[in-house]
Amino acid sequence: MERARQHIQAAARLSQELGGTDKDVKAYFFALGRQRLNPIFDEYQRLYGRPAREYAELTCSATIWMTGARQSG
Repeated sequence: MERARQHIQAAARLSQELGGTDKDVKAYFFALGRQRLNPIFDEYQRLYGRPAREYAELTCSATIWMTGARQSG
């Protein structure tokens, strides 16, 4: 629980430093369709391995579902 709290605080500090532009990047990323996300996940897997890709895909899907964002393509 402490680790999660630290992560949330660090993300808030970064968002403040970036002037909130990180929210724009997240909105753009989560609006990408599966077709456009696959090459990103392919490269992520190449760099960090299959388990990391699977976790990223699961997290991305959950975030899209929770925010109500729609995927195209």
